Amino acid sequence: MNNPRINTEQWRLYLVVSAGSVFGYLSAFLMPVLAGPFIDAFKFNEQELGIIFSLELSGVAVAAILTALRTHTANLRTLGIAGAFIACLGHFLSLVTDSVGLFGLTRLLAGIGEGTVLAVTFAAAARATVPERAFAISQITVTIIAMVSFIMVPRLSIFWEYRAGIAVLLVSLLIFAPAMLVLPVRDADTPPPDGTETKSSNFPYIVVGSLVLLAYALTNIADMGIWAFSERTGTSLQISAHRIGEILAMATFFSLAGSFTAATIGIRFGRIAPMAAGLTACFFVVLGVGAPANVLIYTISVVLLPFAFLFSFPYFLGALAALDERGTWAALGGSASAVGIALGPLIAGYLVEKFSYSIMTWLMCLTVVLSAILVLVAYSRPSAWHPSDAVELKAKA
Repeated sequence: MNNPRINTEQWRLYLVVSAGSVFGYLSAFLMPVLAGPFIDAFKFNEQELGIIFSLELSGVAVAAILTALRTHTANLRTLGIAGAFIACLGHFLSLVTDSVGLFGLTRLLAGIGEGTVLAVTFAAAARATVPERAFAISQITVTIIAMVSFIMVPRLSIFWEYRAGIAVLLVSLLIFAPAMLVLPVRDADTPPPDGTETKSSNFPYIVVGSLVLLAYALTNIADMGIWAFSERTGTSLQISAHRIGEILAMATFFSLAGSFTAATIGIRFGRIAPMAAGLTACFFVVLGVGAPANVLIYTISVVLLPFAFLFSFPYFLGALAALDERGTWAALGGSASAVGIALGPLIAGYLVEKFSYSIMTWLMCLTVVLSAILVLVAYSRPSAWHPSDAVELKAKA
């Protein structure tokens, strides 16, 4: 019989990780609908807008990395509460400033808070019986909130201009901020489980962790790189803007199915099989979106693009969480995704500008292949892999 107390603890972890995803990723989700109001309010050009967005994403990435270095000793609850306060303060200050310079600083401040929350909540996910389920549920949560926000922000912007989007972000974070109160507490003077205090103990199985972390970052680059230009490749097929909008909306809905499938399957088939299947699907949908042979292939590929990637992501994060019960690798996973999200459109845009959509597409496909190779190399080192990866966790599930 299942222990009700254990089940309650697991659902608390699901809530915590979902809150972390909202803090860490909602701003990135909403950037397309924030861009226009920001340009109208501050007269940004595209490069200046990119800098503003990059300030926040850089804050997320740097804060997540620095926080990950402390998750093995720090009080996670205290860090989470502090990060939530800083993020909300940054968004609030963004609402009350009309100075471009101060606006950039407030976006950076918000990113620092968001990255801190992302890292500590992802570190806590290492305590989940099946981390993949926690990460998949968090993806479902932030995707649903993003879908609602996509509807609300353009309508509210008519009345409140750029402040509407920031207000929606602030309210969303305030709703999830109380989840920081149920974060686990880890005393600073508690030694690592193996009783050692060596620097290397902060990141056990460092070769495997590094390989999976790099593979996760590369997969995020491919995802955001091809997604950023999915509308442009559809236009090349003479598909109307209205029809492309409908296809993209359908794709966003199907992204929920990818996360839900990962949450349902968990690790009953281990990790390598779902990751291999997911990355194989990612390769073909990236190719179908970037170099579509016809409208049907484009439509199917765009619809399945977020499904394939959001199915794969929980297994990357779950693999990182399984390496260390203190969550240092899982915390770094948040920063890896932030880096990938920031670099993907930048790299893809450069390739399109200097070469062609075809070259960009094939290099994004190559990125997926390289990610798969790194994962296979990591799993070929069983002596370095966490012993509970496929057997004990499956039994607990």
